[in-house]
Amino acid sequence: MFTVYGRTSSSNTQKVLWALRLCGIDYRLVNASARVGEGSQLLVEHTGGKPFGVIGTEEYAKLNPHHRIPTVVDPTAEIVLWESHSCVRYIVEQYGGPALGEPASSATRARRSMWMDWVLAGSDFAPSFANANHMLIDSVARSPMPAGPLTADLQIAVDTYLSLFKQADTVFQDDRSFLAGDQFLTVADIPLAVELNRFNQCAAVLVHAGGALDIPPMPRLRRWYARILEDPTFQESVVLHELCHHEICSSSALGRQICSGLVS
Repeated sequence: MFTVYGRTSSSNTQKVLWALRLCGIDYRLVNASARVGEGSQLLVEHTGGKPFGVIGTEEYAKLNPHHRIPTVVDPTAEIVLWESHSCVRYIVEQYGGPALGEPASSATRARRSMWMDWVLAGSDFAPSFANANHMLIDSVARSPMPAGPLTADLQIAVDTYLSLFKQADTVFQDDRSFLAGDQFLTVADIPLAVELNRFNQCAAVLVHAGGALDIPPMPRLRRWYARILEDPTFQESVVLHELCHHEICSSSALGRQICSGLVS
């Protein structure tokens, strides 16, 4: 059985858990985090608690010298992998089969990898999903959220996310169902779908708390995300885990709204 070191509230871990479920693979999750501890969704700096203790140990360093999550162990192939997108590529290419477009040609793999790498990209001169992700989730779910209008950091995070989503929206054509031009979900869609779910849930919480967000229509991206939401493994491995991170019940009005599509 696969072993995944990570936590369900980590968007990078969610990518791996989703890929495993897409491939019908069972796994054992070992809770690991350098920032969040047992029994709370808040950062340990706010709770005074201790993070999940595996990270920082000599044992974990043998698996992942960078002391980060997620880390994946595949006992069948006797391989240990870290970096979420590398883990996703390996899982789908090794175990995905025709339903996920595998095996694929080198050109097809490269076309799908472009989208995965684009989600990782960013610099001092370009907006970055990683910076926006942590700024947003740390403020909305992992810290006591201040009342009133959006803070400057929150506004920067929202604006960064929206600028990147608008870029993605422009690439879709009417005959394109998924990011890499395929008519079925592939690894190309996994990272962006997880980022969009994170933004969508944080945005819903902010609006529910009285915040004002100016979200553009992005019709093509909305149609794509609606297709993603139809996948039960996405709901199980990404949407529901993120709802738990926000401590939102999926059957509540807010939970149902989140599960049904993008916030307007």
